[in-house]
Amino acid sequence: MPTNPESKKPPTLAGESSLYSTVRHLWAYMWPAGRMDLKLKVILALVALAGSKVATTLSPFAYKGIIDGLNHGGENQALVLGIAVPVVLMVAYGV
Repeated sequence: MPTNPESKKPPTLAGESSLYSTVRHLWAYMWPAGRMDLKLKVILALVALAGSKVATTLSPFAYKGIIDGLNHGGENQALVLGIAVPVVLMVAYGV
């Protein structure tokens, strides 16, 4: 009786396993026991990721406010906001 060669093939992480088992397998590398410095780096990376998502979401609203401020008639405050807010957002994105 011939055997199926694919039945003896071990499962790979990418194709044949679930997301949960992959994360469980890699968890020891992402959150090592006794390495507080690496745990702090993971937390800071997640905070930076969340901050970038918030900044990306809010920047169109900031631009809308700048454009609406320019329509109220040549006030200097609108011009300053029109220049300062995009510069601050670009510097914050770079940081």
